[in-house]
Amino acid sequence: DRGGSPATALAAVADSPASAAAASSSASETWQLPGECRVHVWRCLSLHDQLCCSAVATAGRRSSPAVLRLAAAAYRLERAGARGEPATRELSDLVELVAAERGGQLLAELPAVVTLLSNVLRCAKVCAATRHCAVESLAQVLGSTRRLSETFALYDCDARRPDVLEPALDALGWAAAQDTLQPIALDALVGVARSMSAGIRDAGGGMTPSSPSAAGGGSTQCGPWAISWAERQEERAEARESAAAFNRDPEEWWHQRLAAAKSSAPNGCAGAEAEAEAKQRTAEKAAREIAERGKALDRARVGELLGKHKELLAAYVGLHDFHGIDLVSAFALVLRVASPPGEAQQVDRFCECLGVAWGKANAVDPDTAYVFAFALVMLSTDLHASRTAATHERMTYEQFARNLQNALPKGSLHEHTLRMSYDRVRAGALLDARSGRRDSEDEGISNACARLRRAICRQPAAAAAAAALGGPEAAALHPLAGNLGDLWRALWSAAWAPLLGAFSAAAQRAR
Repeated sequence: DRGGSPATALAAVADSPASAAAASSSASETWQLPGECRVHVWRCLSLHDQLCCSAVATAGRRSSPAVLRLAAAAYRLERAGARGEPATRELSDLVELVAAERGGQLLAELPAVVTLLSNVLRCAKVCAATRHCAVESLAQVLGSTRRLSETFALYDCDARRPDVLEPALDALGWAAAQDTLQPIALDALVGVARSMSAGIRDAGGGMTPSSPSAAGGGSTQCGPWAISWAERQEERAEARESAAAFNRDPEEWWHQRLAAAKSSAPNGCAGAEAEAEAKQRTAEKAAREIAERGKALDRARVGELLGKHKELLAAYVGLHDFHGIDLVSAFALVLRVASPPGEAQQVDRFCECLGVAWGKANAVDPDTAYVFAFALVMLSTDLHASRTAATHERMTYEQFARNLQNALPKGSLHEHTLRMSYDRVRAGALLDARSGRRDSEDEGISNACARLRRAICRQPAAAAAAAALGGPEAAALHPLAGNLGDLWRALWSAAWAPLLGAFSAAAQRAR
């Protein structure tokens, strides 16, 4: 009846002022939807509506699954950051939730939370109190001896999951090199070193941190955890070699993959159709490799390669989830690991590919989305071109909106969308070479929280349910039942270099 979304209606029923008034007037009568009906309504909601509901309704937050409470905590953190207020309380609440639920429903979300904390820590726009809280939160994530060993065993030794220990230590090492964060970061690193020493001592394997086997080359490293860690090291070495080959010659890198796919195809799969399918599969695999290893790749060469090969560009754009975000944010998301194309034809192809993908994700006509994307590029060029005010008059919002309305069917795009897009493009160039910078110094809390929510939405529901029900994933939460000496040897070989580097850098700055 209120004309809102299902999530808004359910939230209103749960937290309605009328409900509170009814409860105060009569303890036996409350104006609420029956519990069994609310359960059925909740199950019918999409994940996006569930996220909105748990963020809006207090009752929804209390009864919703942990993954939705995490999304609501990220939303509150984003709101605090948008207001320019210290977000220490919101950040602490988020980390406490993860610490309490990491053994169940939030098993898959811990890497995304560590990424969020690292981004907040490195963000120059965040106040000092919030950055100090981010350091303390990273220390809390690693936590005790048990948490440290479980984190390393579940993530850093498992090829199916992203690393957690290594990026957390890297973020703390970066903080230890900053004058304002150095004392608290060093305390956190010392706490990690103490936890490692306690774990090694409790393991009773006769290993000390200074022993040769702890550094990663001893013959005693033959257990399953050491083998898993060695396999991850081999994968990283292969990734570094692949990134180096890409940076030397992207075209050769691409053609090598095409040739490998063609040579591995069955003899009976000849013909143009089979060749096109093989090329598409190769493009999808190469696009995933670019997205995963983007930090080690030359952004200019990535943009050049994507601009020359349409199928590779389409596969790369298709990896991103554009649901619920504006088109300007979609540009920034795609350009995080790639420089914008330089030639006019490549820019047009890029706008078409991105616009169609964004329109499909947000129920916008593909042609409308393509025209809108190209119009934003033209607007960015007009507003940020290196021309003097005496020779060029910048485009106003009225001119921008009028041009789009003349080119598109009436009502294709809401006025709020046009106004917001114009303001964001005016604040920064759309295809600027810095728009996709990978560090988070200029990212801000809002973008960091948006990335966390997207990571939550990308997690398969079955995996979260299996972890919550105590399936195989939950059984893996107890690595302490195995060979502890083997586990701590592998952990020490992984952590001693980042710790030594952080302490050395801090000592160098103290001189």
